[in-house]
Amino acid sequence: MVLSLVVLFNGWVNLGKYSVYYAQHLPHKIGTNPVLVAVFNNYDSLYIPKFNFDTNSAPFGQYEIFYHMSTLHGRWISVSDRENKELEYTLGNGQDSIYSLDVLKPKQGKPGTYNFLGNGILSSVIYYDSPNSKGRIEHSDKEDIEDSDKILSTMYGNIVSHRQVPKINLQWLYNLLNERKFN
Repeated sequence: MVLSLVVLFNGWVNLGKYSVYYAQHLPHKIGTNPVLVAVFNNYDSLYIPKFNFDTNSAPFGQYEIFYHMSTLHGRWISVSDRENKELEYTLGNGQDSIYSLDVLKPKQGKPGTYNFLGNGILSSVIYYDSPNSKGRIEHSDKEDIEDSDKILSTMYGNIVSHRQVPKINLQWLYNLLNERKFN
């Protein structure tokens, strides 16, 4: 009985800690983003290079990335420019979609919100004409997908590039649990 609990607990920890590795090797339909889902759902158990536990942040190039892990207020990742301290991007739980990427002060393109479904598919984009406008909803196209991929790479590229390889590979179990979601 105790041995079964230990095995189950270690399997659960393994799937969370190495979820980025498993997500990268998960067979999935084009347009879905298992890495986005793995990073967002498991960043409290992933290795984050140069993570500062006092500020819940990590430097990444010109950016400071903050990881908010509040159980009461939800989870979100925010990215600020280290030089001028302005908030540029946030990724959190959206209202109509599962994930919502807010682009506040983009270096290129227009400010807006990218909405993703639970399997990481970009479902819609809302562009803001001015900071106080409600914006207009547009369906996503190839350019929107490329823009969102660049921004997401800024947000979690450091985690993905430093992902750890599991000592005990449970890829088969990860695939069994997640394959339906991404196909």
